[in-house]
Amino acid sequence: MPQGKGKTFPVIDNPDAVYTAEDEAALAGQLRRSWIAAGVFAAALAAALIPTLALRVQWATMLATVGLGALGIFLWGMKVTPALSYRKHAREIHSGLSRQVEGWLARVDEGQITFREGIDCYAFVVNVGDPNHPDPKDERLLYWDAQKPFPDWRIGSKLKITAHGNDVIALSVVRDPNGGGVS
Repeated sequence: MPQGKGKTFPVIDNPDAVYTAEDEAALAGQLRRSWIAAGVFAAALAAALIPTLALRVQWATMLATVGLGALGIFLWGMKVTPALSYRKHAREIHSGLSRQVEGWLARVDEGQITFREGIDCYAFVVNVGDPNHPDPKDERLLYWDAQKPFPDWRIGSKLKITAHGNDVIALSVVRDPNGGGVS
């Protein structure tokens, strides 16, 4: 993390930023709750396992061990891994290079979630070429975080986007398709 110890989301001067300091606090809370839940259930099953080992009750030891393993796999897969993936995503988008893209919204897959690098996203396409050209060949595929509400955009809206790779980290609608200015 090049930007400061423990800082997942550095302060962004862009008012159109998708991720905020509140997101960092929510993510830290989610991770804490996930680890606590995993620890509580693991301690309870471990407490059930110890007497079976002391009394040498083989079937009960196997049952407690299988239960502990199944719970560990479930909690790791359903609670801890998604939060860790989101934290990794948040750290990566704020380190390294980002680029500005301006173009017209061509397509949005609002009904279909794409699972990308552990994060749920919506794919959308921006035409960065001439919108009046009959064969738009200069399109960019970008991803919008599914945990964030959609911006107020329509097909044909002119967008100003800051992207890290294909992930949107800031977006503003410059002009709606009817020609009116938005921002």
